[in-house]
Amino acid sequence: MFVFGDSLLDPGNNNHLVTLAKADYAPNGIDFAGGVTGRFCNGGTVADHLGTLLGLPLIPPFNNPNTTGSRILQGVNFASAASGILSDTGRLYGNLFSMDDQIANFNITLQQLNTRLGDGAESFLAKSLFFLNTGSNDYVNNYLLPFSDKPKKYTPEVFSDLLIRNYNKQLMV
Repeated sequence: MFVFGDSLLDPGNNNHLVTLAKADYAPNGIDFAGGVTGRFCNGGTVADHLGTLLGLPLIPPFNNPNTTGSRILQGVNFASAASGILSDTGRLYGNLFSMDDQIANFNITLQQLNTRLGDGAESFLAKSLFFLNTGSNDYVNNYLLPFSDKPKKYTPEVFSDLLIRNYNKQLMV
C-alpha cells in the first residue's frame, strides 16, 4: 500500500523536518503499540487500520532512514502533516512534503522498486493499493488564512476548480 496525504495519514514523515507540524511527543501515540511515532493521533491512522484489515504490516514512512531494501516491498507512506494539493499550502509551519513532493518521493521509491524487482515491478504496482487523502489544508492552511492573498485572487468556486485541476494533474503523473 502506498499512502499520500496530510496529518490524517502522516506516520512520522515530518519528524526529521524543520517544522511546527510534527507530532513526535505525547500524548500522540499513547494508545499505539509503537508509542510516539509522529502520528497525529493517540493510536493508528486510518491507513494503519486499513492495512491491518488487509493483513499488511505497518507501512513505513518515506522519510525514515530505515525505509529501504525489502521494507519498501510492503509499501511506503509519503503523507506529510500540513501539506496540501498546492505546493505553498502549510508552509507557514515550516518544511513539509507537498503533494508534488510526495509524488517526487514516490518516484524515488519507484526507482528502488525497479532496481529490486526488475520486470516484476510493473506487476507489483498493478496489485498495490494507493490511498490518498488531501485537500482540507488547502483551505484551512492557505485560502482561509487571514493574511492569505488567495481570496483576493480567487472566488471560492475558482479556488475549488484550481484545486481540482492541480489534483487531477498530480493523479495523472
